[in-house]
Amino acid sequence: MAERVRRQDSAVCLDDCRCASRLHDLSTKIRDNLRGARPEVRYRQDTQGSLMPSLEFTGPAGRLEALLDEPDSAPRAAVVIAHPHPKYGGTMHTKVVFRAAKAFQRIGCAVLRFNFRGVGLSDGVHNAGNGEHEDYRAALELMADQHPTIDLWAAGFSFGAWIAMNVGATSDRVSLLLGIAPPVAHHAFDGIRHSTKPKFFVHAERDQLCSLKTMWRFYGELPEPKELVVIDSADHLFDGKTTEVGDAIEDLLSDWPGIP
Repeated sequence: MAERVRRQDSAVCLDDCRCASRLHDLSTKIRDNLRGARPEVRYRQDTQGSLMPSLEFTGPAGRLEALLDEPDSAPRAAVVIAHPHPKYGGTMHTKVVFRAAKAFQRIGCAVLRFNFRGVGLSDGVHNAGNGEHEDYRAALELMADQHPTIDLWAAGFSFGAWIAMNVGATSDRVSLLLGIAPPVAHHAFDGIRHSTKPKFFVHAERDQLCSLKTMWRFYGELPEPKELVVIDSADHLFDGKTTEVGDAIEDLLSDWPGIP
């Protein structure tokens, strides 16, 4: 794929309504098929009133709390999204993570977002990234088990981008990587420096943790295929610009092979 770099303008993000009966069938499937782990499944409403299964699955440090968003039709890809740094308030409910999950859902993906160890109802304590890498591997295994015949994509925001992209780059099952505001100035992204998997990035023009100049330098060192979207005037948290992150993901991946 030829290198393309685009800038994203404001747009309106619309969220799909979920069907409770479909989610009940999905929850039954998860309980029956997950390698005997039998996660506990409940239902909750998101901020738009949509129903989704809230579940817990087993990770290396114990239970991990998660939310699963499914498209209205059979999913074309499965995605696991990792949240920002737990020590700075990052959770699976972070606005950017929520917008990213809904964007993936709108383009036909099944999307799992979860809380790392020690966050929310997840067991364990923060492990400076080492344990979080293992948590993410467990989440990938969950989605790979549930969707063995479709593509598996790794995605994350900030600290979560570091986790997801490094784990995804070395996983034979993962076919695509997406990082939102990856902190390449603070963490080693060695896992993707030589990866020929498709790599997509959404970055903030005024990112305080990783300047756009630093991001450009890192991006330039990566092999193809790759693509970068820069959100105008946005800071690291995309304050006031979170819907544009979702728009950027749709713009990048809605016509990606396998996604109609």
